[in-house]
Amino acid sequence: MRAELAGIALGLFAEHGFDGTTVDDIARAAGMTKRSFFRYFPVKEDAVFAGVDALGEDVVGDLRERPPGEDPWESLRTVLGRWQERIHGSERELAGLRLIESTPVLRARLHQKREEWRASVAAVLRERAELDEFGADLVVNAAVAALDTAAAEWLRSGERGNRGALLDRAFEVCGRADPRRAREKPQPSSCLIAVAVADRAPTHVGSRSWSKRAEGRASDNAAAGSAPDGHGTANPTAVRPVSVAWSLTAKPRRRTRPSSRRNRVRFTAEPA
Repeated sequence: MRAELAGIALGLFAEHGFDGTTVDDIARAAGMTKRSFFRYFPVKEDAVFAGVDALGEDVVGDLRERPPGEDPWESLRTVLGRWQERIHGSERELAGLRLIESTPVLRARLHQKREEWRASVAAVLRERAELDEFGADLVVNAAVAALDTAAAEWLRSGERGNRGALLDRAFEVCGRADPRRAREKPQPSSCLIAVAVADRAPTHVGSRSWSKRAEGRASDNAAAGSAPDGHGTANPTAVRPVSVAWSLTAKPRRRTRPSSRRNRVRFTAEPA
């Protein structure tokens, strides 16, 4: 009866508009009292979202039933593709979506529903694919963006485009980055910065700065390799000196006021 009542309500909304249809109108058309209507739907908006709620539950259920070990992105692509075909294969579902898109109060409610749906889908992905919270949210949000973009393009085509091909294209573009890499921590990097005075050759000063530092490291490494570890043996973990070629780039610092004779020039050392 709940689905039948929702269908009656959608028909009246399509004919008279959401704001132009009252709960009394729906109850009268369904042959019931207003109190009976509220036993099925606490508010009028719920009659519109009955189908949306059912679809959301089906998506979560279908996702749980995907093959074990399947890539989460591929799982979402398959499940959402079927969901899209189901919507566009039902005039009633399409009528409900058109009504939602044309009614501000319903669009706000849809946003809330979608947030609840995203949380449910992300929870399933965390269980199935061993994704952390950040990775699961990233996958779901990217999938929703792909779905929305494909739907918008289909509407721009006058509802004549190939929905499946558009969704495939959107998922291909959004899926080029692997969200599971989000758990990897960035690797630290380092660079050498030398400061020189203007009355000396920049390359000479930069080269001397790097040479002195390299010599110091070589001495430290040699000492570490020959120092006993407390048992009369050399340290096996000592780092050997490494010869590296570097290029120096001079980057004069811009000043907004007159400076002294010793203008500073900044250098960055990078692997050649």
